[in-house]
Amino acid sequence: MAIARTLAVNPDILFMDEPFGALDAITRMKLQDDILEISRVDKKTVIFVTHDIEEAVFLADRIVVMEANLMTDTKENILMTALHLFARDGYEAVSVSAIAGALGMTKGALYRHYKNKRDIFDSIVERMYQIDAERSKAYEVPKETYAIEPETYKHISIDAIKKFTLSQFVFWSEDDFASHFRKMLTLEQYRNPEMAELYSQCMTVGPVAYMEDIFREMILRGVLKASDPRQLAVEFYAPLYLLMNISDQSDEKTKFIELLNHHIDRFVQYNAVQS
Repeated sequence: MAIARTLAVNPDILFMDEPFGALDAITRMKLQDDILEISRVDKKTVIFVTHDIEEAVFLADRIVVMEANLMTDTKENILMTALHLFARDGYEAVSVSAIAGALGMTKGALYRHYKNKRDIFDSIVERMYQIDAERSKAYEVPKETYAIEPETYKHISIDAIKKFTLSQFVFWSEDDFASHFRKMLTLEQYRNPEMAELYSQCMTVGPVAYMEDIFREMILRGVLKASDPRQLAVEFYAPLYLLMNISDQSDEKTKFIELLNHHIDRFVQYNAVQS
């Protein structure tokens, strides 16, 4: 139908981006013959995009091979466009057609990069975990849970915690990928149990448990005063969580960073063992 609509206006050049990607083999072969006939009889120039080498050889009198980095760029554009749509409308509400439409491509072209919408979502989550691990290493804080790597919790400094916490605010509120990831989970946590669990691990229960393990080790090392480490974790993390959410409705990010910095200094002043 799309091809018929295009031919109805009798263009001199036909641009076809993966037009047969979603078709069965028999229909695809029939339409390939039709395109060759149209090109021969009506003297049309056809620019045909395909990832199928046999199809390219069969149809073309000239083949141009695109470089691999362009393929990578396309895959990245799909992922980021999907994430933006998921953050705006919710994962469940966004279809593959909507993602392809936002990119100006066919579903067939999109399926060359991702198997389905779930594949895009899984890639987003994998990317988030990868970024989280890289950031943890950069700020010299544990990247795994205490159960997996307990030794990494025994040598953390208060200064490292402060720098990491301030950077987390900027990361979750301003970074294009992280902020949209957070908004996607916020929308979907009430509709999807899997999303609710992911939101819990990334934004609420997970960070509190992480800080509880850090503070427990700091208490044992005599860095922090004797106290309930879980209570300390809640008191420490709650303002960060609150300020992240408030900042979504404000452009005054600097003000919130100053508030968070003041909170951390007060927390350390009250709970740290004075040397």
